[in-house]
Amino acid sequence: MILHNLTMHHFRQFYGEQSISFAADEEIVTVIRGENGRGKTGIYRAVLFALYGDERLDQDGNDSNIVIPNIKALDEAKTVKQPVKVIVTIEFSQGHTVYKLTRSLLASVGETDTLYISDRSVTLTFDDKQITSKDEVDQVVTTILDNRMKHYFFFDGERMERLTRASSIQRKDVAAGIKNLLNIDQLRDAEKAIAIVASDVKKQLERHSTGRFQQNLQRQLVLEEEIEKAKTESEQLTETIEKMDEQFDSLTDQLNQYEEQRKAEEVFTQQLAILDQSKQQEQQVIEELIKMNQHLPLILAKDQLYRVQTSINTLLSGTTEQSGVGVDWLNHLLEDLTCICDRAFDKGSESYQAIESLIEAAKKSEEKKQYYPLLATTTRLIGQLEGKAEELEQLLERQKQVTKKRLNQETTVQDVANKRYEQAAGTIAEIISKRDKVMEDRSSHMAFLRKQEVHLKEAEDELQTLKTEANILKAKSDIHKQLLRKQEEVEKAAITLKGMIQTFEQSMMRELEDVAMQNLQYLLDEGSLTNIRKVKIKPDYSLEVENGFGQEFLANISQGQRQILSLSFITALAQLAGGESTLELPLFMDTPFGRLSSEHHNNLISYIPNVCSQWILLVTDREFTDEQKDMLEDMGHLGHMYQLVTKEKGVTEITTVRKGIHV
Repeated sequence: MILHNLTMHHFRQFYGEQSISFAADEEIVTVIRGENGRGKTGIYRAVLFALYGDERLDQDGNDSNIVIPNIKALDEAKTVKQPVKVIVTIEFSQGHTVYKLTRSLLASVGETDTLYISDRSVTLTFDDKQITSKDEVDQVVTTILDNRMKHYFFFDGERMERLTRASSIQRKDVAAGIKNLLNIDQLRDAEKAIAIVASDVKKQLERHSTGRFQQNLQRQLVLEEEIEKAKTESEQLTETIEKMDEQFDSLTDQLNQYEEQRKAEEVFTQQLAILDQSKQQEQQVIEELIKMNQHLPLILAKDQLYRVQTSINTLLSGTTEQSGVGVDWLNHLLEDLTCICDRAFDKGSESYQAIESLIEAAKKSEEKKQYYPLLATTTRLIGQLEGKAEELEQLLERQKQVTKKRLNQETTVQDVANKRYEQAAGTIAEIISKRDKVMEDRSSHMAFLRKQEVHLKEAEDELQTLKTEANILKAKSDIHKQLLRKQEEVEKAAITLKGMIQTFEQSMMRELEDVAMQNLQYLLDEGSLTNIRKVKIKPDYSLEVENGFGQEFLANISQGQRQILSLSFITALAQLAGGESTLELPLFMDTPFGRLSSEHHNNLISYIPNVCSQWILLVTDREFTDEQKDMLEDMGHLGHMYQLVTKEKGVTEITTVRKGIHV
């Protein structure tokens, strides 16, 4: 089967009509990128809805409220009181035949916001034929891709993690995979039919026999009924216990989420405290800047003060040092016409003129004396302002740094907030109480199951003893030989068929182990392979690996290695189901790189395109980097790339990032 196109109308997050083309031929990889909640898994849901009419996935809990119609379209329809038509069309080919399959339904919202689904319809066209009968369409699709095989062309992180967790869920998943892979329903039906025939023959023998042999056969019939009833009850008990195990694991996961949430809250609180400290530091700097406001006018006038200082210095430049002689005393000398040495001189003489010059200089000195305090004050103020300007510059730099620190811390807080877990329902005490009740109920069921198993073993042992005794009594019985011969042949057929089924199952399990190990060798790094020598499926269907000494080693490998093991096992299931080395199924992988190292990333990208016909990667932007994109392009495997973009609440738009050559 090769997928070509998928068109969705009002399906899940995809409002209106939106389409995706799937890469094929040499370019077999289609990449669909989008953050969680954008609708990556919704695309796989649309494929299953179109092919099989499935409205739920295996990973959906029983209590999950899965809404198929687009929420925005429902709101609009509620306003105009009209139903929403949901349509999904998928085009695919098998061999040379191209199929176009369309499924649709009508959805409406009642007065109490109850969702009503009606008018489900389907149309399949191929080879100029058109089929609208659901049963006939399902029959055609099943011949192309068995409904049971849909479980093996979708990988999601949760399922891959679950496959390597030692639990009843894991054993159930592995067992279901093997049983679906064996496809021995007809053999199982034949086994049941032979058991019915054997019982009928034994009843005929009982009616035609007498004495002790008759009593033996009567007791055998009673024991067989008891054994069948005990087996049925044991199966029901086992199924109930498995559901309890699932419930226990779910409650444990909730408790783990609380623990993770508690840790996340601690980190969030710490980061909030750091943010608060950053805000306080920023506020402190701002307050210091506010105090600088009183100096800002003077700082702004600093250049003007420099000009005043320069002017005063220019004015005072060339000033003669003061003689210490006052102007009045010099005037007295001129009036007396007597020199300081008591020598007389004439008016207008050289001495007279010299004293006049000295008087003039003394007057100028007296005039400039008033500028010295101003010069001193100006110089002192300039010095103070130089310090304040430097302080202001340092404050502004501090303010820049603390603001940057605060902004970075706000980003950190937002990132941490985005990773916080949503509050789960109930309290830890309630969850623990529920889990304890589940374990208590499980213990009582297990006790009853063990009692049933003991009773079953006793009944089977007694039945075997009776059969041995019956073989001895047959020779002494007067029963018709033909009836005895019939019983022998029926019992022989039952034993042979049971042995065939067991041999087939064991053979397939060994082959599954080999193929899974082969995949593992391609995907794991060399260092990991030194500790893992064999993939093993245990008798209880749990998955295990062995080291070089034949010891169970699963508990010792990393989460990334466990994920690779899950990928290897599921891929092996799909490969064997297809009957070819290349998987003739579209392989969907939802966030497969979560816990893988870069080397495992590259191994996966190199290997998977060689074992499947189409690979659809549903990834986040962080998972699928330019390195992986370049790697796929270099190998010639990358076809189409799409980005899922949220336009508004409940609405995702599919945008084309890259279109491959083979469209």
